[in-house]
Amino acid sequence: MRDERKRVRYIRDDSTFALDQLEANLAAHAFDPAYASKRIDLSAIPRVSRDAELAARTHIGLLSSPSIPMSREQSLQLGDSRTSTPMISTTTTAGATTTTAAVGAGAGAVYSAEAKEKAEQTAQMFSEFGPVLSSSTSPTALTESETEYTVACYKHVFARHIVFQFDCVNTLNECILEHVYVDMTTDDDIDSVLRPLNAAPIDSLSYNSPKSTYVAFELLLPDSLLDGSCPIASFDCLLKFKVVDCDPSTLEKLDPEDPGFDDEYLLESVDLAEADYCCPDYFFDWNALFDSYSESLQSFALPHLHTINACVQNLIDLLGLYSLDLASNSLPLPDSLKAH
Repeated sequence: MRDERKRVRYIRDDSTFALDQLEANLAAHAFDPAYASKRIDLSAIPRVSRDAELAARTHIGLLSSPSIPMSREQSLQLGDSRTSTPMISTTTTAGATTTTAAVGAGAGAVYSAEAKEKAEQTAQMFSEFGPVLSSSTSPTALTESETEYTVACYKHVFARHIVFQFDCVNTLNECILEHVYVDMTTDDDIDSVLRPLNAAPIDSLSYNSPKSTYVAFELLLPDSLLDGSCPIASFDCLLKFKVVDCDPSTLEKLDPEDPGFDDEYLLESVDLAEADYCCPDYFFDWNALFDSYSESLQSFALPHLHTINACVQNLIDLLGLYSLDLASNSLPLPDSLKAH
């Protein structure tokens, strides 16, 4: 290049596009019909130093990029359907449903490979419930890792049902567990809202061979009340099963005629909260979407939290949200230490 100015610009330039803004523009161009016919204006995308971009990516950490960005209208439609779902309590040991169906995990959701696999398994087990709208992004451990039996829980939200998936592992090689299921009870007054529908017990649980048992509940509210309904409750959980002695080396029953004996194991409680109804989605222009809605201002007293970051983190944990400002370390400084 003969032009000294251009040569310096293109060879020595250490800046790069702000990748979050570039991604937003590319997603809009690829998935939103309103943007598809327009050329991407690179001049409108801010440029930052590579060090600044690396620092921003470090703050964001492991947040995955979405698989299916959506238009505002699509997002709102999905959001409406995701806000409804049931919750329940009670004991049930009815027969399991084992029909198969296409997986319908929420479009645009950000899941780990393991969480996605759990959602697919549940969609196949309970295909008559329709697609899975939201699933736990990570399991909730209901036992210590060193105990005789380990149990972890995934929660799967459908349009009118909730399914609890309990992944169980038998860590004792001298016994086999049979007819394994989780008895769920609650003191919350939700009988008029939710009812137990069925359960799928584990027929046989051998040493170190993980399997899953399921408990399903149905929402009893009329269709007109489904939108926006988020029943919450806390459930006491008890693992119930029959114990049969076996040969530790072969894992075969010592006595094929042995009916075993009933036993149970207390688990940690399972909570259903607002966050269980939230499905993580990607919006290619969050600021524009936010500005399109009306704003409501209220004041809340949070005496046990002392910083903005702590308040935001507590809120997003409770509601299953994600803070762009917290991820980019750009929360505003408060004008007052007591009110902000």
